[in-house]
Parts: sequence; C-alpha cells; structure tokens
Amino acid sequence: MPDRNIFLSVVIPLYNEAENIPPLLEALQRALADIRHEIVLVDDGSKDSTADIARRYLSNTIRLVELDGNFGQTAALAAGIDMAAGNYIATLDGDMQNDPADIPRMLDLLLARNIDMVTGWRKNRKDSRFFRCMPSLIANHVIRLACGAPIHDSGCTLKVMTAAMARRIEWRGQMHRFIPVLAHMAGGHVEETEVVHHSRRHGISKYGMSRVLKVSGDVVLLWFLRHYRDRPMYGFGRVGLGLLLADAFLVALCLATGHDFDLITATLLLGVQLIALGILAELVLRTGPAKKNYVLKTPDNSLRGVSRL
Repeated sequence: MPDRNIFLSVVIPLYNEAENIPPLLEALQRALADIRHEIVLVDDGSKDSTADIARRYLSNTIRLVELDGNFGQTAALAAGIDMAAGNYIATLDGDMQNDPADIPRMLDLLLARNIDMVTGWRKNRKDSRFFRCMPSLIANHVIRLACGAPIHDSGCTLKVMTAAMARRIEWRGQMHRFIPVLAHMAGGHVEETEVVHHSRRHGISKYGMSRVLKVSGDVVLLWFLRHYRDRPMYGFGRVGLGLLLADAFLVALCLATGHDFDLITATLLLGVQLIALGILAELVLRTGPAKKNYVLKTPDNSLRGVSRL
C-alpha cells in the first residue's frame, strides 16, 4: 500500500519533446505505481506538437502547465514547482535520458537519511565525450572548488527533494545547472547517488558549446554570493584594492620599459567594472520584490485550462 503521508510531484520541463512524451509517461507510471503521485508537465513554448500530445494524457494525476513562450529550463522548473501539490518533488528532463526507475530509490534515500535533497550523478554518461562530457567534467570540478558543494554532477536534472527545500531555492536566470549548489548554500543537506543515464533516442539536444560562457559567468556569481552576499562591499573592496595594486604595477612596468600602458589600464578597468556591475545587478535583482520569471499561456495568467487534481 502507498504511504498516504507521501505525495510526490514529478516536474518535467519540455521543449520540443513530442516524441518522448508517450514513452516517458509510460515509464513514469510503471516506476511510480506504488507511490501516490502527480506528474506536472511544463511546456516551455515548444514549436512542435509537444503541448498537443501532452493534452491527450491529462488526467487526475497528469497535469499540463503551458508557458507563453520559451523562458528556459529554470523558469519551466519554477513554474512546475509553483503548481505542484506534493510534499516531495522530483525533477527530471523530458528527453528520456534520465530513468524514472531511479526515482523511488532516491525518494527512499531521502526519507531514510532525513535530508533535503538527493541529486543524481550520471557517472556513466551516454553523451558526446568531447561536446558534453568533457566540458561538464571540467565545469563540475570548477563548481566544487568555487562553491564548496561536494557534488560530482550539478547539471543532472534528476533530483528528489522536499517541497520546502524546492521553495527555498531561488529559481532565477539559468541556475538549473546549480540547484544542488544553491540548496547547499541555503543550508540544505544534499546527498548524491549514481543514476542510470540513457542515450537520446528522439529529438535533438538543446545544449551546445555556447553554454560554457554562461556557466562560467554563473560560477563567478555563485562564488560571490557564497562569500559576500550579506557583505558585498567586502567583495567589491577587495576587487578595487586588487585593481589599484595591479594598475600601479602595470603603470610602473610600462614606464620602466617605455611601453604604452593606456590600453592595458583601460582594459583592466573595464573588465573589473563589468564584473562588479554584473554582480551588483544580480544583488539588486535578488533583494528586490519577488517576481515570476515565466508567464502562463492563459489570457489572465491564471491556472485556467490547467488540469487540476
């Protein structure tokens, strides 16, 4: 018999995953047969028939949230979590590379350990070694060093967490790659477990090498938030002092060698100023009034048209 005190909401962001919906839902129903659950599909402005196919499966346990445009995976996860009714939440990709059969085991681990989040580790990842695996390996190593979270695979979407933990996390920007880190920074107890990872069978990957720059910027921001969120002046002061010292050294060096130092100084100043302004803007955003980072596809942005339990 299912434990009536456990109600699991499975949140799945979808973008152009029409072919994957039927096998994904079938696999979920098998995996969650002994768990009281709901499935919250979030269509993130798909251009194909994803939403149309998802509507065919709506029921008391399968819901569809449609966003009015492509807001990104973080926003789609935020929307699904906002609509979720469960006291525990699982998240996974809609591309069938995560295995729903891992969810019950992860939930059992979460309950047995009485922790806030269990995150998946795709130790034997079935992706391109050069374009996906190597950049991910490097990024995860940098994240561990910069953010202090002992996680091997921050980018794995497959996670199980308490609803309370899910709602403590700031789902902003493109921070879905850093959810375990954000939970760790929020004081949550996060553990990692190996999960199965499959090759993609249908559709195409939405990721490319362009994400390297995005991840690099996010790592800098997370490092700053970890150390200076409550005292940003300390961070800016150290950067400013370091800039003055470096600038003085460069000027002295150029004077001694007869080189023109105007361009070096201007470039250094501009780079540091841009980083500082970016961090300052993020701090203003995070301390301002809470604002949804998505819009529902309904005339008045309400839940009308969304299948309810």
